[in-house]
Amino acid sequence: MVNYRGFGFSGGVPTEHAVLEDSKRVYDWAAARPDVDAANIVLLGRSLGSYVAVTVAAARQARAAILATPFDSAVALGEKRFPLLPVHWFVGERFNAVSFAPGILVPALFVLAENDEITPAENGRALAQKWGGLKELVLLQGATHSGIESREEFWGSVGNFLKSISAPALKVSAAVTVSSPVPSRGR
Repeated sequence: MVNYRGFGFSGGVPTEHAVLEDSKRVYDWAAARPDVDAANIVLLGRSLGSYVAVTVAAARQARAAILATPFDSAVALGEKRFPLLPVHWFVGERFNAVSFAPGILVPALFVLAENDEITPAENGRALAQKWGGLKELVLLQGATHSGIESREEFWGSVGNFLKSISAPALKVSAAVTVSSPVPSRGR
C-alpha cells in the first residue's frame, strides 16, 4: 500500500500524471526485488485505484488484475450525475480506464457493488465488456461503494480468482452473483 502524493505521510500534489507515474515506479520497485516473482504480480485497485491498476496493467506485465468498484471513465460517471453539462469539456480524456482495456490481455476480476452510488455497477460492467483478457464479474448483492472489503464474499471472490489463475488452464468465467444478507465479521 502506498499513499497517493499529498495523502498520509506522502508529500506533493496528487495529479493524475504524478499518481500514474508513481504507480509504475512502485511496480518496477516490487518487480526488481529478489524476493518477488515478477511474473506473478497481481494488481489490485479499488474505486479510483482501479483506474491506476488498469494503467499499470497496460504499461507493465502483470499476472492479473483485481478491480474492485471500478469505472469505465470519469466522463461516463459525470454524464450520469450532470446530464445537462458538457462533462467531456471539463474532463477530456483524463481518468479514462476503458480506453486502455481492449489492449490488456491479462485475466481480471471485476468486483461490483450492487448499490454503488459512486461508481455504479453498470460502469464497472462497461469496463469489463471492453477488457481484452479473460474476465470474471462478481456482483456483491446489497453492497454500496463503502465497506466492500469488510465483506467475506469480497475476499472469497478474490481468493477464488487467485486460485483460478494459478490453475494450469484458464477458462472464461461467466458472471457470478454473490449475496450475503448477513454482515461479515471483517478481516
